[in-house]
Amino acid sequence: MHKTLSAISAAALSAVATASAAPTGFAIGGVDSNTLVRFDVENVGDATGIAISGDAASLDALAYRPETGELYGFSQDSQAVFLVDPLSGLTTFVASTEDFVGTDIAGFDFNNNIDAARIVGNNASNSVFFPNNTPPNVLGGAANNIFDLFYVSGDANEGTGPSIVANAYTFQIPGGDPSQVQYGLDSETNSLVTIGNNSGELNTVATVTLGGSELDFNANAGFDIFFSDEDENLAFALLDTIGGINLYAIDLITGEATDLGATTTGFGLLTGLAVFDPVPLPGAVVLFGSAIAGFGAWKRRRQSA
Repeated sequence: MHKTLSAISAAALSAVATASAAPTGFAIGGVDSNTLVRFDVENVGDATGIAISGDAASLDALAYRPETGELYGFSQDSQAVFLVDPLSGLTTFVASTEDFVGTDIAGFDFNNNIDAARIVGNNASNSVFFPNNTPPNVLGGAANNIFDLFYVSGDANEGTGPSIVANAYTFQIPGGDPSQVQYGLDSETNSLVTIGNNSGELNTVATVTLGGSELDFNANAGFDIFFSDEDENLAFALLDTIGGINLYAIDLITGEATDLGATTTGFGLLTGLAVFDPVPLPGAVVLFGSAIAGFGAWKRRRQSA
């Protein structure tokens, strides 16, 4: 059965809180990926969590839809896309992905130029979720002119089997922008790449680095690009490294990562990431962790550069 997200939740999702100018981050946590975790990117260690309920028992990736202000989730176990109520954690089935995805790790983000979401996998899969079709559906495969991911000829990673574990589009606004770009993170090559939508073409932008050294991250990741009030595309990534799971800001030109702080240990391994305008915090949740002000300092450095 197809249900719609409640009006109050959709309104809350698109509302801008007055208490903080920093965007809100959502991720998936819990032992069985059954907890929706939220945090202010200025205070990544200070998070709240609520159980995922409804049609999905667990989720693995999240995507914010600027056109409607709704949050969507992808589940590996269900091989399906769901609407997600960000305040209650309630999920509602929207479309099956089993014919086209079939991956253990997936990236999921909306192409705002066409109001449809790209689903990419660490198995090189490439498909598109169309929420406006009747009924909503997922398409992929050469028959639909949607091709698997591959590094183009002459690329630094040509011949390497890609392991794209997260993706994100620039210009996170209704209608998008003609200059919109889709980026991805490859855990096999520790690279920031661009993804050529239906063509599946991957072009390496840069190796992801921290303090001048390559940042080795694994397949448990999240990635999103927030379009700020200053008309900046700010890239954020949850990366699991030997040092633990931290939130990073990623330079989309150089691949340089800025550490914004460690995530709370209260919700275990965090994966998936959706970052958008501040959302009012519901009162019936428990706070964990400690505040970290790395984002504010990073933002000030960008403005003074």
